[in-house]
Amino acid sequence: MDIGVNFWQFYNDAFPVNIMVIGKTDCDKNYHISRECSGINALEIITAGSGILKVDGKTYYPSKNSVIYLPKGSCHTYYTDETELWKKKWVVFDGPVLDALCKGYLPKDEFCFPDCDVLCYFNELEALSKKYENNYPRLTEKGAIIIHRMLTRIKNASGSRLMSVAERIRMNLDLKVEQQLSLDEIASEIGYSKNYIIRIFNETYGITPYRYFMERKIEAAKLYLVNTPMSVGEIAEELNFADSHYFSNCFKKICGISPKDFRKLNRGNEYTIQGINKDWKCKFGV
Repeated sequence: MDIGVNFWQFYNDAFPVNIMVIGKTDCDKNYHISRECSGINALEIITAGSGILKVDGKTYYPSKNSVIYLPKGSCHTYYTDETELWKKKWVVFDGPVLDALCKGYLPKDEFCFPDCDVLCYFNELEALSKKYENNYPRLTEKGAIIIHRMLTRIKNASGSRLMSVAERIRMNLDLKVEQQLSLDEIASEIGYSKNYIIRIFNETYGITPYRYFMERKIEAAKLYLVNTPMSVGEIAEELNFADSHYFSNCFKKICGISPKDFRKLNRGNEYTIQGINKDWKCKFGV
């Protein structure tokens, strides 16, 4: 049984982000979906049960906490195990911004990611669909940020199994991008001294953990500036800067212009968003 909030009627090709449906499914034993050259993008999380997924010639066996990515244009079939029925939550979306984020954050030609702790983001989307059921622009603005955070977590989870110490440090920094930085806390979690994690990170990436963390915050700030109406002060608070003045100074130091000027230059500019992700990928090998 599918339960969802439908926003298809608000779809607009001119929007950088479209979120068409947010919902959940309690599968029965006859649940079987097959699409040839799918016209949708979707992310799903399995909250219970097991089943089979086939995408573009690859076969997976998604179970609890697995995330399924179904890109537009893919040929896919998926169905539940009749004895361990799937329960899942999902979001259907479109638009150049989310397309670019999926391509930038998810490994190429991989469509199932086990052991991803992202249920909280699907719950946030579900709550958002109810809160902004009659305010589609606001829904897409906030929904895009939630999906961005989700993709970051999926990327980190998919690469965490064979991580070096430097990669584990980077993962911790990525996960805390909306918090305040505590190298002592990260050192405790990883089991090395603070001086060691600073040295090994700098040797691996050619940048200090603090600088990396601040640049990640600024990347998140750029997404907020371009895709939401949030004020500079609200963004500073969301990203845990001490105040808007400190945030503006950090932003200008890294980007060369103020947050307000960046917003004026890039509002609605699809190329800028893709360029940001591409530059980041080239610089740090993400």
